[in-house]
Amino acid sequence: MAEVVENREEKAMMFEAMMQKLQPEGGYKPLNDEAYDKALKATAVVKIVPSTVSCKFKFGQHLDKERFDMILNHLKERNSDIDNETIEIMKGLKDGI
Repeated sequence: MAEVVENREEKAMMFEAMMQKLQPEGGYKPLNDEAYDKALKATAVVKIVPSTVSCKFKFGQHLDKERFDMILNHLKERNSDIDNETIEIMKGLKDGI
């Protein structure tokens, strides 16, 4: 669903986030500054609110053995908890579990 944002503070927050991404070095006035009032009022902002979210994961079940083993070895080398958990998931899905 799409919603038009009317709230000035919410608009400023959205533009501030965009400025931080596009101009991380800063050098601009914060968008909650009164200098931006006219521009914010004249600018339409539409926010998209998802009604559902889904995702798809690939854990290597489609890979050939050589590539699959290479990825497992890299995960083993990193050896973090999430890497070890991923290894178990990948092996289970590859075996059809």
